[in-house]
Amino acid sequence: MTEEMFWMIGLSLAVIGLLVIVFLQYQQIEQLKSRLNQGHNYEEPLAYLRNQLAGLPKVKAVKALRTQYPQLSLVDAAQLWERK
Repeated sequence: MTEEMFWMIGLSLAVIGLLVIVFLQYQQIEQLKSRLNQGHNYEEPLAYLRNQLAGLPKVKAVKALRTQYPQLSLVDAAQLWERK
């Protein structure tokens, strides 16, 4: 095999690798978009906060809420604590 063939094979593998990376990122973006379009259902976390974490101070309650519901952002969990 000549040196040009090694370069062509290497370049081909690099292009294929980049295409796979782009495809995986596209899938991840589409998955995140569908999550955003689903909207937020805060009824279950709010009920958990009211029933299980009612006596805790804000910081501990928000931390426990985010441990139980990792999809909640810190801002969302703090807002739920304010609504309880």
